[in-house]
Amino acid sequence: MSVDAISALERGARRAPRRDTVSLLTEALRLGDAERASLETAAAEARPSRPRVFAPDVRDRSAGEGAGPAPLHNLPIPMTSFYGREHELETLVSEVVERRLTTITGFAGVGKTRLATEAGWKLIEHFPDGIHVVELAPLSDPDLVAPRIAAALGLPPQAGQLAGDLWVDALRERRALLIIDNCEHVLEAVSVTTQRLLQRCRDFRVLATSREALRLPGERVMLLAPLVLPAVDHQVADGRARDLPAISLFLDRVSDTAPDFKLLDNDVSGWRSVQNVCTKLDGIPLALELAAARVSTLGLPTLERGLDDRFRLLRGGARTALPRQQTLQATLDWSYAVLHEDEQRVFDRLGVFPGSFSSGAAEAVCFGDGIPSESVLDIVSSLVEKSLIVALDVAPTTRYRLLETTRVYALQRLEKCGGVLAARRRHAEYYHAQSLGSRSSFGTASFVEWAQTYAQELDNFRAALAWTIDERGDVMLGAAILWSLKRLLEWLNLNAEGLTWCNRALAALGADAPPAVEAGINMIATRLHMALGGFHAAIPTSERAAVLYRELGAELQLAYARTFLARALASEPESRARADELLDEALAVYSEAEHRAVVDIDPGEGELPRRLMNVLATAFKAFTIDPADIPRRRAFVSDAVERYAALSPKHFIIGVMLVNLAELELEAGDYEAAVERADESLEIYRAPGSSFGHIWALNAAATAELALGDLEAARSHACDLLAMARRLGSAPGLGMALLLLATIEADGGDPVRAGGLFGAWEACAGKVDTPAATTRFLCTRVHDALTARSDDIERAAAIGTGSRWTVDEAIDVALQVAERPPAVGLTSAPA
Repeated sequence: MSVDAISALERGARRAPRRDTVSLLTEALRLGDAERASLETAAAEARPSRPRVFAPDVRDRSAGEGAGPAPLHNLPIPMTSFYGREHELETLVSEVVERRLTTITGFAGVGKTRLATEAGWKLIEHFPDGIHVVELAPLSDPDLVAPRIAAALGLPPQAGQLAGDLWVDALRERRALLIIDNCEHVLEAVSVTTQRLLQRCRDFRVLATSREALRLPGERVMLLAPLVLPAVDHQVADGRARDLPAISLFLDRVSDTAPDFKLLDNDVSGWRSVQNVCTKLDGIPLALELAAARVSTLGLPTLERGLDDRFRLLRGGARTALPRQQTLQATLDWSYAVLHEDEQRVFDRLGVFPGSFSSGAAEAVCFGDGIPSESVLDIVSSLVEKSLIVALDVAPTTRYRLLETTRVYALQRLEKCGGVLAARRRHAEYYHAQSLGSRSSFGTASFVEWAQTYAQELDNFRAALAWTIDERGDVMLGAAILWSLKRLLEWLNLNAEGLTWCNRALAALGADAPPAVEAGINMIATRLHMALGGFHAAIPTSERAAVLYRELGAELQLAYARTFLARALASEPESRARADELLDEALAVYSEAEHRAVVDIDPGEGELPRRLMNVLATAFKAFTIDPADIPRRRAFVSDAVERYAALSPKHFIIGVMLVNLAELELEAGDYEAAVERADESLEIYRAPGSSFGHIWALNAAATAELALGDLEAARSHACDLLAMARRLGSAPGLGMALLLLATIEADGGDPVRAGGLFGAWEACAGKVDTPAATTRFLCTRVHDALTARSDDIERAAAIGTGSRWTVDEAIDVALQVAERPPAVGLTSAPA
């Protein structure tokens, strides 16, 4: 370069002082060594008061010859594929272009750094003056933050204190992006440095990754959630699961270390194992990568089982990774270490919450040992900001939760400090109070709102029962919680689960159980058996409750037990007379006790008024008297419906009574009236909330429509019934659906398939109770149709084949009928 050319550059620099240092040195990067030295000297003479600027040669060399100079950057080249963040990436790129400061926050290992890097590669052409990445994780001294950033920007380290404006002036005209990675442990120093840069450099952009936001004006915070997982109640146990981001990432990383690992699309067990692994690890990319690396040595089944001790198992990350990223334990230790002592103690105690929790629950469990209850919410908010807790926007109030991996870590810390028993007890006592609230508020407001309020606490109720009953933390407290939850268990169709808790509670109480408590648990079991259609199973539990209440001299409680015992006994023809006597005795007691409570463990509690029990007992009379006396049976149930509706309109119990009326009309041969009563019942159950009794309403409606000859309306109800039975895991519901669809298919479809469904129903009919009226009608209908359309040998073969089907095979054939495929032959049914 000639001396004249250098002189011209010097004159240009003096006329445009804002560009002298940066422009001259940018040009110097493109010159030979001798010319660069001359130009640097000229720049220093042109503006001696400013620090000398240098920039390492980090520009992208991927552009070919003649393409022009490539932008400067020091972005790392990714070594693995990028999965599941396409939407977040698009949003982030847009935010960085539009906003001067964007911060990606999220849980440790969730992929903040990788997302920032991917965004950097997308933005290279947008920032001609460079994209500069600075990694702060190795730093422990906040005073080194500014020098580290200065070095990444190509500035002399000694200029990194930001004491004056000279350092910032060197960047004023740059259109550049600074990516500051891992800020959480030096957050204040990063915030000070970033604010100074953005205040003075208009075209500068900063993208930060941190467990919590920088809290600077104009900052846009992007909370990065874990990768998408399958819904808890909707596992895809085949190759379709491959498209879920968490599973795609896991399988891709498995292929790196175990190239021979193959998962066929139809490997149901394998896909379930993969989904369980990804779910247990919350879809956290770092955890998934650590787990994937162990498949080659452990195998998938062993890995799945071993994740209960995930912090021991998930070791051995890449040797080039930061130490805190080489094990899951180290990753969480890093996050935990930056917490203040009070934050650590509250975080540890929050580990006892298995699901989401309210601020009130957090205060009740986490206060104490120098932490006042009024400070807990502030600490919880701080933990949210540090990405250790997830805040859920659940109307009408905010709720919180820990990811499962974080929760396991918190529990381990709590056990180490010896605080787990105290926290468990506080948790159980708080949710005992909540269960009492569910009991006292039942029926005082909308049933839907009531159910929604308490359904969100189910995981916490379960945890309280597990500690009090299974772990023998306080069995009496667990029994009290269970008693108060009986309405919620029924309303949410958790009948089978409720029975399991009843059995566990009775076993834990043992021979020394207080009689009133034992009787109460048996009464809960009785109601839950009946809700499942298990009237036979309800006989021993209601009998035991009656014996205990009689010994206690508890007259009203005894009447209550006899009411349900009578209904259970009425399912057996030989016991109907005794059932009617028991019911009359109970009705006499209710008539004498005008305003007294009917039953409770706690004396004086008036949850179930005499008048409602009287109405229910009146409805039960329809099952204990002579079945042939339809007018009298109809009168009992109609009277009960009217009286119950006056006391509690649209109550789900009214829906049950309307189903009973529909079945009576079916027996009487008034099919139009049967349809009307069934539709009235369905109208109650169509409202959001409980589906208690809904399966019986659908069964009654479908049967009545069949009786009227409307095959398609019957098919529609049967299809809904099958779907609901599968969702609820209801054996009676599945039995009803099989019999209905067998009848529908026998009327005009494939008689072999109809016979198979009938055989499948016969195989399970003895295990569950189903409505007698509809069962008799449908059995007669399907038998007559099959007799007319097939000979004895064919019919017997089809029914025998169906009786050997598994539940899944029976459901597959039922779904074929529900979807009304064209009739096919015997080969369409499972062998």
